[in-house]
Amino acid sequence: MNIYSLIIFLLFGEFTSSRAAFRPPVPGENFNVGVVVDEGSAMGKVVRSCVTMAVSDYNERLNGTRIHLHVRNSEGDPLLALTAAQDLVENNKVQAIFIMPETSSEATLLAILGDKAKVPVFSFSPLQSSTQHPYLIQVSEDESTGLKGVTAFLASVKWKNVIIIHDHPAGDATKSLSYLLNTLQEHNVRVVHVSTLSPLTEDNRIIEEELNKLKKMQTSIFIVHLSAPLAARLFQSAKTLGLMAAGYAWVVTDKTMDLFHTLDSEAIESMQGAVGFKSYVPKSPKLQDFALRWKKEAEMELSVFGIWAYDAVWALGKAIRESANISDSLVLNKVLHSKFAGLSGQFELLDGKLVSKTFEVVNVIGPGEKRVGFWTNVSGFPEKNIDSIIWPGPSLGTPKDTQIRRLRIGVPVKKGFNEFIAVSRDNQTGKTTATGFCVDVFDAAISSLGYEVPYDFIRFVVLDDNEPSQGNYNDLIYQIHLQKLDAVVGDTTFTSNRSSYVDFTLPYTDPGVGTVARLGNTGKWFFLKPFDRDLWIVTAISFIITGFTIWLIEHERNEEFQGSPAQQIGTILWFTSSTLVYAQRERLLSHLSKFVLCIWMLVVFIISSSYTATLSSLLTLEQIQLAKGDYIGYRFFSQGIILNNTNFADTRLIRYNSREDYHEALSNGSIGGIIDEIPYIKSFLAKYPSQYALIKTTSTTNGFSFAFQKGSPLVAEFSGAIAQLREEGKLKELEDKWFRKEEEALLPEESDGPNVKTLDVGSFRYLFLVSGISKAIAVMVFLWYMLCKKLWIYNCIIRIASRGNLAFMLRLLLPIKPNTINGVHATSPV
Repeated sequence: MNIYSLIIFLLFGEFTSSRAAFRPPVPGENFNVGVVVDEGSAMGKVVRSCVTMAVSDYNERLNGTRIHLHVRNSEGDPLLALTAAQDLVENNKVQAIFIMPETSSEATLLAILGDKAKVPVFSFSPLQSSTQHPYLIQVSEDESTGLKGVTAFLASVKWKNVIIIHDHPAGDATKSLSYLLNTLQEHNVRVVHVSTLSPLTEDNRIIEEELNKLKKMQTSIFIVHLSAPLAARLFQSAKTLGLMAAGYAWVVTDKTMDLFHTLDSEAIESMQGAVGFKSYVPKSPKLQDFALRWKKEAEMELSVFGIWAYDAVWALGKAIRESANISDSLVLNKVLHSKFAGLSGQFELLDGKLVSKTFEVVNVIGPGEKRVGFWTNVSGFPEKNIDSIIWPGPSLGTPKDTQIRRLRIGVPVKKGFNEFIAVSRDNQTGKTTATGFCVDVFDAAISSLGYEVPYDFIRFVVLDDNEPSQGNYNDLIYQIHLQKLDAVVGDTTFTSNRSSYVDFTLPYTDPGVGTVARLGNTGKWFFLKPFDRDLWIVTAISFIITGFTIWLIEHERNEEFQGSPAQQIGTILWFTSSTLVYAQRERLLSHLSKFVLCIWMLVVFIISSSYTATLSSLLTLEQIQLAKGDYIGYRFFSQGIILNNTNFADTRLIRYNSREDYHEALSNGSIGGIIDEIPYIKSFLAKYPSQYALIKTTSTTNGFSFAFQKGSPLVAEFSGAIAQLREEGKLKELEDKWFRKEEEALLPEESDGPNVKTLDVGSFRYLFLVSGISKAIAVMVFLWYMLCKKLWIYNCIIRIASRGNLAFMLRLLLPIKPNTINGVHATSPV
């Protein structure tokens, strides 16, 4: 309806440019004023009557330009309100319009009309108005001011969790509700739930259903931002359902309290103990006289909207009077700067809005209300006044923001992994107790809250040999949604599907899924694995060649390399073998053999170091990679949580219940590995740290978490407590208590498993090449020496060389010693 009204209005929007421009008043001429209200509503009746009385008083007391009223009934329909306003502007030539819009869309449409027609529009609605309309004047306290006061009051009482109940249509909720949420957030007040009731709701069963839902939440503080008629029905239903008892608190905004007097006695009686904010109008002789006249002339109660309407008429009248003889001044400018003492006290407009000053904080008691304090933007609300409030019940004690009733905590009864949670029941008393890592974390979180949280454990059989199963873990958590449990404590995984019907705390375990495999069998020949076969062969050949090369060079003159063939072969093998531990005893005489040995010692050092490092890695990891085609074990309860994120075929999967079952299956070779969530992997490796290892992890689950009812304030408090436990290291202490040895076998997260490569010939090809070249050079030099010794040219070279500097170089290069040939001092090869 509002959209169609706007379209219709825009079709005729151009009429204002030629027909309805605002003009200054002419002395002796009536000043036409239009009034558009819903005469069927309480506020509309009061505003119409007060405007009429104000116009009558103005015309009687002041001479000059008179105000002439033109009243239209909108019947609460924005389309009729727009049509009536347009008719007033076009046909009645009104120069100002008083409106009482029920919705922000209605106020916006009439504001657009005022802008186009250049006619001031006085609005008595508390709905937030836009500053984009220069001709719109809001003659009421902006609801954002009252909401700010409510937030300040909550902060004074030190409430941190609240529920909001409001009735704004979608367009209005965007403004008022957003403002309230932002203001509460600034004061660190958490909105647990926002409940929206339609202003058109006539069926009380809808209200009762909503209140029943709120009753099941543990938050006991309610902020009510409803129209007065709807608020009356809400409180009557709340009283019937026991929500107006001791321990609850209701804070009502001025939207209801400004019309509190219009409620019947039954509605007021149901609101006993509520605290409300209402616009404050100070008592004065002028107001008292007007109230007496009002009782004689009107059959309804006077409201603050009527008082503002009366003052607004006088603000317009004063502007008319001051502008009558000033041709270049518009009434609008005078109205926008109005400031005088009226019925409402100091009436002042600033930037097109009524200046908000003070809100009255009242306590509903008996047939009426009792003032308990004031709130202003400057001073706030005095905390000492809180002690005088009588809360629902009635009760003098300030309610807590959370109703800590005895919680029903569901715990799973299952086989295996009892270190997480083990449930037992006393047959005599029937009391259920639970122990384990999850329970210790839960107790530690409760202890850090600073207040007592009573609870009882309730068994839920998942898998037990002595009792029939009540369902799986999903069924257990769903009991919270069915209101049969308040929370679940145990090895419950935080999943997106479960979070659609319960609220989870922060996880208190590591997230992810891991794969574990058994440590491989080293075998009798495991020590050969660091090198492949070709490398062993090449290394052995290199040893033999090195020994033979040194024997070849040393054999002629070194007695340690002489003897029988068997002795010489033994010397060669012993000498090269002793180089592995640098324990060779044979003394080398030739520089060539020493050169070959130096290069070979470098080769031996690098090869032995690489062998040692590779063997150490293999002994540590022991080839724990899963073989292709191995069967994989998984925990019975993990199906549907972790297996959806794996690529294993269903035919390769075998279910188990406990870590003992895992161990037995891995030991007898039934499976090659297991896949499970990290907490269970830690538990398994804590018991069998030396036989198995974690070879791979993936972040595909969110870890264990406590589950609570939707909207429970304990979720935020437990999450904060878990974060604190983690920061202080207490979670780690609890993990060490239950899983003390798990880190000994774990590999870094996201590891792809052991990746130790067996060394081959290619790994040392350049090293063997250098060693081979050194041997080749030594052998070639040695053979050249031998060849020179046998040739006759040798002596000729010696004779020539002995006469120059070349002899010195030959002595360095050739293994020769001094000798005399034909009277010439010469050298001979050694």
